[in-house]
Amino acid sequence: MITKVYTFFLAIIGISLMSVPAAAQIYDSLYKASFGIIGGAGFSMHSVDFRTLPGIPSCCPQYTSGTGIGFIAGISFDYPLSDFWLLDIRATLHKQNARLVTQERKTVFDGTQSVEGIFEHSIDADIPIYAITPSIRYIIKDNINVRVGMNIGFLGTAKYVQEEILASPTNLVFSNGSSVWLSSSGEIPLLNTMQLSALTSIGYDIPLNQRQTLVATPEISYTIGFTDVLQTNSWKIHTLGMGIALKYVIQSHTIISKKIEIPVEPIKDIIATSPLAAPPTVISGSLSASVVDSLGGGSVKMIGINNIVSSNVAALVPFMFFEDRSDEIANRYVQLTSSEAVRFNLEDLEGSGTLGIYYNLLNVIGKRMQLYPDASITLTGCLSGGESEKDQLQIAKERADKVKSYLTKIWRIEPKRIEVKYRGLPQIPSNISNEDGLTENRRVEISSSSPEILYVLAFNDTTRKSTVPTIRFTATAKSTSGIEDWTIEAKQSNLTLKEVNGNTEISDKIILWDLTREPSSLPKNLQPIEFTLYISDKEGNKRRVVCDPFKVEQLFNQKERIETFSLITFNFNESSVDESNMRIIDLIKSRISKSSLVTVTGFTDRTGASAYNQKLSDRRAKEIARILKVSQNRSEGNGSSELLFDNDLPEGRFYSRTVRITIETPIEQ
Repeated sequence: MITKVYTFFLAIIGISLMSVPAAAQIYDSLYKASFGIIGGAGFSMHSVDFRTLPGIPSCCPQYTSGTGIGFIAGISFDYPLSDFWLLDIRATLHKQNARLVTQERKTVFDGTQSVEGIFEHSIDADIPIYAITPSIRYIIKDNINVRVGMNIGFLGTAKYVQEEILASPTNLVFSNGSSVWLSSSGEIPLLNTMQLSALTSIGYDIPLNQRQTLVATPEISYTIGFTDVLQTNSWKIHTLGMGIALKYVIQSHTIISKKIEIPVEPIKDIIATSPLAAPPTVISGSLSASVVDSLGGGSVKMIGINNIVSSNVAALVPFMFFEDRSDEIANRYVQLTSSEAVRFNLEDLEGSGTLGIYYNLLNVIGKRMQLYPDASITLTGCLSGGESEKDQLQIAKERADKVKSYLTKIWRIEPKRIEVKYRGLPQIPSNISNEDGLTENRRVEISSSSPEILYVLAFNDTTRKSTVPTIRFTATAKSTSGIEDWTIEAKQSNLTLKEVNGNTEISDKIILWDLTREPSSLPKNLQPIEFTLYISDKEGNKRRVVCDPFKVEQLFNQKERIETFSLITFNFNESSVDESNMRIIDLIKSRISKSSLVTVTGFTDRTGASAYNQKLSDRRAKEIARILKVSQNRSEGNGSSELLFDNDLPEGRFYSRTVRITIETPIEQ
């Protein structure tokens, strides 16, 4: 019987899955009001604590548990509360069958000797429950939904069959000449009429026709009983259910009627017309993703990621920047509490990125001043050089005082170890004829008697490179009512790797995802990359389109070591190397061996003409290559064509005025 029930149930699910059109997507129509029928099977788990049913003779020492297979049937109604929440109301019949069994061992006499006898006490129960189930359903992703609710049930006539069997030894019988004793059946007395239970379920909506008015929802549920079946003893029922709902989705279309006016004077030939329904909105879309390789294209849906363990060494920009006429430390700088400062470690910054480390500048300095108690620092407050801060030396002093206050109060640095100075323009100012230059001059400069305080930070990292340089999307998004917006998402697991948006109709639009310029978007595990196009039109209709996913292969290179060094930023419009850079250069020299491949690349910020920036970045790269005794062929400037950091920020522009040295060294096996 059990096999037949589950075979029938699985067959229904299989037929539903085969009925889904190949290009079927989930539309809003699935989550409009609907009604349907429900069917399924349930595996009941009975938790009991009694030795006999009320008023029914029994020799059983104690019943504690039991199981049973039943069925579930009913009707349902869904009503949408929002785009993702629905009110789900069901009326159902639950057949909660149970078989309770306890074995008792006693010594019996078989006519010649005493032996161990096994007595089996059993109750087979048939318990119908008629329930109303209000619940809330939530659409968590795509077609998947979860449901939480409460069963308010009423017990029907419950029947039982009770037996006591002498199971062993088989050659003995009771005094009635049978191996069965105390056999009885009938209605279970003293029932609790009302039954309350909580439930949760997960389901998957499958459209069965093109208009998606018919939907099948296979579902797995679990019910926890709160109310005892008996008034006299403990008997609770918990059920694991598998079922399927067949629903009809109520579609609503606005009917536009055309009013026919009858003229005052009679007209001989009047053609009767009937109200015409507005044509239904048609929303359509398509999406494909392909590899763009050295040959121009590829059919293999695979991305390989080369993972190379590397070291990244980044210098600190020893400036803190302020807003116009302000002495408040900007919110982007990380300011800790005293208790947080006690727990702070430089290792905590690993993986924070260059700007993430820079925004902890005060905490790095505070921690290092604790590690080097003989070191001292000088804070020099500066003004922008513009009219708004003209002759406002008090602001320059207060800027330095605020930085000192943080270090003394939070990091407990002795005030005498921190000297405060102030001036108008910095000693080496940026261009005061534009806003970028003014912003860069509004700063506190930090210097130290000990080079360890502002020394570079080095972290181990993993350099990740894709074997596929570019992925090409080809997308179409159309609607007869006009496109409101569309979004293309590339996701791995729940992490969005790439997102592209638009708000106009597109037809076979080509979008390139350059993986070489977006290393942070590379997949980090072996899960496939899934591509989805979401479309919304001006009437609120939605469409979701997917295409074939890409497999991901993670490759680990153990044959070479890669180290990347970024020199401390150059001053505005300069390519010369100062003393702080020379210490980093000495470190770089120590990491270069005869087998190393060294690449030197110069960069600039956005300030100035692109042609000039190209020459400036090239001078910076070649100067460093000369000092390192690296071939000039291995050095080049990128100018401002590739801005390394956000150039709307003064620190982003400073960090962009740099030279990056990459050392690739084979590892001897």
